[in-house]
Amino acid sequence: MVNRYLEMSTAHLKEETIGMLKDMDIPYCVNYEEGVFISVLDLDHIDAQMRKLYDELPEDLRILQDYARKLGVSLIWLDRDADITEGLPVYEW
Repeated sequence: MVNRYLEMSTAHLKEETIGMLKDMDIPYCVNYEEGVFISVLDLDHIDAQMRKLYDELPEDLRILQDYARKLGVSLIWLDRDADITEGLPVYEW
């Protein structure tokens, strides 16, 4: 299986959201010192309970999930040294 990932700056998430990621059930995340890897949820293949959890995610995280899904990627790689993606919100922290 071949998967695609999206690399972007951690500035596309609020500091509070980055801090909450490790405690969330979805999406699946792996934190490291400079950022985080976040799985992209396939909304066409999740159950009602998972959809409810998705709908309760912080808006900044849902924006990234939607953007990544439109690009057909399965993983978001957020890194503090990565480039800003034009057209997406940026948060100072």
